[in-house]
Amino acid sequence: MRCGICGEPATSHAVHLRERKRAETHRCAAHADAADETPIGTEVISPMPTPEDAKVDVLGEARQLLDAWCEQRAYDAICTMHGGLCSINGLNDGWQEFLAALKRLRIIAKNENSRINEADAQKVNLLIGVVSRALWR
Repeated sequence: MRCGICGEPATSHAVHLRERKRAETHRCAAHADAADETPIGTEVISPMPTPEDAKVDVLGEARQLLDAWCEQRAYDAICTMHGGLCSINGLNDGWQEFLAALKRLRIIAKNENSRINEADAQKVNLLIGVVSRALWR
């Protein structure tokens, strides 16, 4: 993780719930006491599976995103998604690694230079919700 202020490696991490949104802050040692927060917010994910979850082809959507990012040369996103897909071993720990990769992609998408467009970021959020609900049934 990187500091939300200067981009240096983060040494502290905090999670807050604000107005039904989850916000994370990452700070380096130099900015650990900074009052300014850089939220990485998404809506709180419902813990209950929804009927729409069964209609989502998680691996198909993930591969489509990976193919699109290859064409766009979004190297950070490619490496993160590829690592997440390779970690899927059919067990919960593999799916948890994939979920962690999706959450890293959500953070990467906030960077203007990531080459991840808004539609792809929404797909990543959809996948995070579906995989989270499947893991926590």
